[in-house]
Amino acid sequence: MLNFYYIMASNNNKEREYIHTVTKLGTISIPIPLRRKYGITKGSKIKFVDSSEGIKLIPLVSLRNMFGIDRGNATIIRRILYEMIEGRKSVT
Repeated sequence: MLNFYYIMASNNNKEREYIHTVTKLGTISIPIPLRRKYGITKGSKIKFVDSSEGIKLIPLVSLRNMFGIDRGNATIIRRILYEMIEGRKSVT
């Protein structure tokens, strides 16, 4: 049985701390408030960065989710991005 610990810490940075237990498979659950805040859903990608400050988890946002007011121009924007990526590949 997994025990989950939830601690809300109050400090100058208004940070919240969450403590969860790592399973034997190396998995953890991301707390619901953080999933909602950062739009993390099933299938979302998370980048792990090993830094001098510790492990940073960075949610990666799909380009599809970034379209707002320009949603009607999504095809054009994708083509421009593709051309930019291909241009960078040919330079290196």
